[in-house]
Amino acid sequence: MGLFDELLGNALGTQGDERAKQSSSLVSGLLDLIDEPETGGISGLQSRSGSQGLGDLVASWIGTGRNQPISADQITSLLGAKRVDAVGQGAGLSGALAAGAIAALLPTLIDKLTPEGKVPASGELQQRSRAILRDLPSATPAAPARPRADFSDVRASASTTTRPAAAAKAPEPEVYVVVAGDSLSKIAKRLLGDADQWRRIFEANRDQIQNPDLIRPGQKLKIPKA
Repeated sequence: MGLFDELLGNALGTQGDERAKQSSSLVSGLLDLIDEPETGGISGLQSRSGSQGLGDLVASWIGTGRNQPISADQITSLLGAKRVDAVGQGAGLSGALAAGAIAALLPTLIDKLTPEGKVPASGELQQRSRAILRDLPSATPAAPARPRADFSDVRASASTTTRPAAAAKAPEPEVYVVVAGDSLSKIAKRLLGDADQWRRIFEANRDQIQNPDLIRPGQKLKIPKA
């Protein structure tokens, strides 16, 4: 059982697969929210908290000490009711339930994004976000299929007694499991660092995606190497 699953279970009492799906969706949604220009990253969230008298709470999440808890009402004040509902929607939660779940997860999420006790640069923040997503239970890659031989570089030639060098093995693509609220552009931004790279993901998964605007939770997408 993952840490975020446990936190969510303590907050809502959900169990098993349902809890794993909800925590994955909430963490994914919160990472998107933090990355929004309107939020301004962790620094923007910290600034917003200071103006609302919640600066000490958020500072404790960033620092290396104990994370101070935040209530559902305080999280709604910090993020806004509409944004709380938007994040909770993907996990099937709204109102007080969504706020309570986010209040349980956000302190630990910020703590994991700032392990050195300071706000990381944008590039480092994206790397840590990708690492958190990879560690989520629902995003655990399935065992990769054995790669087929690739003869794309073989050319017709005269017979020779010289034994050809073995072809270098192509790197196996990463596998990502879609959660509620995902889109190809969001996945590309998280895993490849650029939302415009969604086309590469689409092309790599044409065997199961006909419309790039229509992906469903549970799909296992191949993520091409950067």
